[in-house]
Amino acid sequence: MKETKSDVQSYKSAAGLGFGLIPRLILGWIMCLIIFISMTLLFTGIGGRDVGYTIRPVNEDGSYGTAETVYFDDEITTAPESDSTHRVDKIKKMTAGAEITYNIITQLFMVLLIMSMIYDRVWADGSRDQNLAAYGHITLDKLKGLKAGFCAALPSLVFVIIPVLCFAGVISDSFIVVYKLLNIPFRPYLDLVMNSSLGWGSIPLILLIPCGFIIAVCALTYFAGYKQFVVVEKLLYKRRRS
Repeated sequence: MKETKSDVQSYKSAAGLGFGLIPRLILGWIMCLIIFISMTLLFTGIGGRDVGYTIRPVNEDGSYGTAETVYFDDEITTAPESDSTHRVDKIKKMTAGAEITYNIITQLFMVLLIMSMIYDRVWADGSRDQNLAAYGHITLDKLKGLKAGFCAALPSLVFVIIPVLCFAGVISDSFIVVYKLLNIPFRPYLDLVMNSSLGWGSIPLILLIPCGFIIAVCALTYFAGYKQFVVVEKLLYKRRRS
């Protein structure tokens, strides 16, 4: 079927909306990195326990020698104190309960932040298109949000090649850390999935989030925009009535 001028314009509009979200998602990535580091330090400090230490010899010129890592066991239960010849740094690890709480809260905050980066821009676009279509200026494309979502999620789709190459043995597994950093807004989820024994079976779950998440948020938010559905107002209205 031959594409009409209206179809081409619709695709261009969706691509413009989707690619226009990428700078917002980059800003969201930076903010999520700050949240991730802050929450990690907070929960490690509050809900962490000493599991070992690293010890480094101090050279005469004040530099440090090669570090040795020691973990506590039945024989070694405490860390020595730092002195003029050695520097000792304790290694802390969250307790199981603290780690679960940390993962839930951190992931929730970062997901909401990424949603906020998408929501207002896409909702406003859907609302504007609905008004333009009502006066006959454009033909409303109800799949515009979905198409825009694919464009916005394109970097995440490209990044998936990293775990694929790792699982295939083409590159070192250490590059998984790079992949998780590039997708820091979903780090707790990715830790859960990629630290499991699923192997290749984790690829669909990696595609589901973050790629599928971004696409779904764009599609649903655009739908809410052209339907003039405002989530916050609906919640406040229900609260007033109750």
